[in-house]
Amino acid sequence: MNCNRDLFVDRAGELNEVIDVHTKSSSRLSILRLIIFILTVLSYIISYRRTLFIIPSILLTIVFVFMLIIHGRIKRELKRLQTIRDINSDYISRIDGDLSSLSDGGKEFMIDGHAYAGDLDVFGDASLFALYNLSDTFMGRREFADRLLNDHIDDVSDAELEARQKAVSELISDPVFLQEYQAVARLGKITSDPAAFRDLASTEKHFDHKRRIMYYLQPLLWAPSVIMAVIGFKYYSAAILITLVVNLIIWFFASSAYTELFSRSGGIARQTGAISDLYKMLEEKEFSSELINGLIKGEGDVAVSVRLKRLSRALTLTGFRGQPILALILNSILPFDLFCADRLLCWSRDNGRYCAKALDYLGDIEALMSAACVGIISSQSVFPKFVSGAVFDGRDICHPLIKPDKVVSNSVRLDSQIALITGSNMSGKTTLIRTVGICTLLALTGAPVPASSVTLGRMRIMSSMRIVDSLEGNMSTFKAELVRIAGIIKASADTTPMLFLIDEIFRGTNSTDRTEGAMSVLVNLSKSHIIGMMTTHDYALCDKVEQTLQNIVYYHFSETYNDTGISFDYKLHNGVSHESNAKYLMRLVGIT
Repeated sequence: MNCNRDLFVDRAGELNEVIDVHTKSSSRLSILRLIIFILTVLSYIISYRRTLFIIPSILLTIVFVFMLIIHGRIKRELKRLQTIRDINSDYISRIDGDLSSLSDGGKEFMIDGHAYAGDLDVFGDASLFALYNLSDTFMGRREFADRLLNDHIDDVSDAELEARQKAVSELISDPVFLQEYQAVARLGKITSDPAAFRDLASTEKHFDHKRRIMYYLQPLLWAPSVIMAVIGFKYYSAAILITLVVNLIIWFFASSAYTELFSRSGGIARQTGAISDLYKMLEEKEFSSELINGLIKGEGDVAVSVRLKRLSRALTLTGFRGQPILALILNSILPFDLFCADRLLCWSRDNGRYCAKALDYLGDIEALMSAACVGIISSQSVFPKFVSGAVFDGRDICHPLIKPDKVVSNSVRLDSQIALITGSNMSGKTTLIRTVGICTLLALTGAPVPASSVTLGRMRIMSSMRIVDSLEGNMSTFKAELVRIAGIIKASADTTPMLFLIDEIFRGTNSTDRTEGAMSVLVNLSKSHIIGMMTTHDYALCDKVEQTLQNIVYYHFSETYNDTGISFDYKLHNGVSHESNAKYLMRLVGIT
């Protein structure tokens, strides 16, 4: 049993108690607010006839506004606590293997024809992404998905991979912080690409120096009107009207150059605040990981949260012009739009390039958090050791998508070898090769793996397991399998270490062609920089391979029969199995 489960169960109880207190406080304040509101209205009605009541009316108004502020804070805190409770509940579901409540499977990241994503359940319902993703921002989800898809071929240095492991190890030690961070991210609702923010941050447009001089001098237009009013000149009202008209004309012509800028900045105030809150959390947390600290600091000497606060202030001002009447009033008095444009462009010039990169760094940090989820929810996990070449040595490796009370661990060792795995239907062959692929994939992202120990090489992963036909592409299942395996053979020409996983090769053709074809595949893939696993029921293939190739190892799964049915132990054994349960299964369902 995962020891963290008790932590999360206890935390659920604590959160429920605090939420209950805040809920009662919020209810009481709602009632009290209503009472104060009614009293305030009555007081103003009475003060209409009795002016002495105006003072208590004002006091009641102040009390009402104060209560609005306090109640707003309580409701925001209540929402935050409820969000943390939901997140904490997801952790318990992950530990228990109940993936039905984890709705984010990252399906939009799935790439048709990917080397292994469909075979290893990387995306979709009850997938690796659903199980491990802790990110609620667009940047973090995208980065974690990218690492699951591409880290097996990306040029990630040994030093960077070691730094990732250290960072992930530190994050594993503080799941409470991860929950609180995720709550802020979820409430921030940065669920789509903050493209407008990126556009503003990366704009190369600068505020026109002549316009800056103009809006500095424009308030002086009020000087004649003020002087006329002071000296009592009777036409000062006409001067005021002329000044208002001139200001509006300047507004119309001078501000038109910044229409696109205002349009891009219109919807990013909330996103900016949310990103600022996330960075502030990270900056206040003391990390020992150099990788995490480097990502938090980013580039430059000013904290990212400070840079974002500067943008928030500029956006707050710009937000006033979103009300047409208010914009008309402000720009008729002062060059308000020009001032806002100057603030936004100055921010972009001084801070934009740092904050544009900060979005990517935030994605990197959240991908590390998702990698840490493996170590938090697994009953047993370990950081793998990397060696050169095509090697996989895993002890007690487990498939993470199988419920903990049903999963069976196995040990596999391959060193420039190919494993032929035999056994009856449903005995565990396919699950085993998926487990090896998943452990390799997780290791290459910097995550721990569900095992007691793992040593492996930095290998490209390719698979041929779930093959489906394509009506649109006019391709049969057998042809689709040929195309997939041809891709594996083509990739093997590169000397980059590779792990291949093939399930029931060429099952769509006759036994003679299947044996000859599989033999040809094995010959092509029998190279020192390649390891692989192939499941088969073709025992003629095993006999032929044994006489021809020297780098083949044999494993099998077995079962026992009794009066009540078949019993599988799902344990891997050495050698070839010649057993088959097909006739028994057919008889069980009434076919024979």
